Amino acid sequence: MYDNILENLREERWQPLTYENIAYCSDLPGVYVITFLGSEGEKFSYKRTCYVGMTNRALRVRIRAFYKSATSRKSGHSGGRTCQRVLEQLDKFGSKKYQITKKDLLFIEIPFMLRHGEQEPFRTARIEYIEKLIQIKVMQATSGKGPLLNSACMRRSEIPTPEFKQRIATLLQ
Repeated sequence: MYDNILENLREERWQPLTYENIAYCSDLPGVYVITFLGSEGEKFSYKRTCYVGMTNRALRVRIRAFYKSATSRKSGHSGGRTCQRVLEQLDKFGSKKYQITKKDLLFIEIPFMLRHGEQEPFRTARIEYIEKLIQIKVMQATSGKGPLLNSACMRRSEIPTPEFKQRIATLLQ
């Protein structure tokens, strides 16, 4: 039943992560995925997925919080703050090599409606399940490392290390 969601990620409506695009996001809770645009313009690869998140609030609110934290020094979303720090580090050690900016971030939202007769805790469980499934797919594609910007997969101290630089290089291949 959920396999079609995972398969459709490759073909779905990926959009640039911009304030204008976020304004049209859903008011429903759900899962959202942030990825880097591929070098050939390929929109999705589990290997380049840098953040997988979920919310029980409106997707628009949570994605906007990620965007604000990623494009400014404001708090509000730890993944967004990590993204902002990563982009700063890329600038420090030569973005020419890595060719990535916030303009290369794409996102997709997967909203979840309540099914007929379904109680709220069951929708939350479905949302959490899909988030974990996507994270597992990313971990399989990245040799167990997971999405680069998820705090469970990245420590603050990792950002300036050679291992971090290698992860970025692998991510952008």
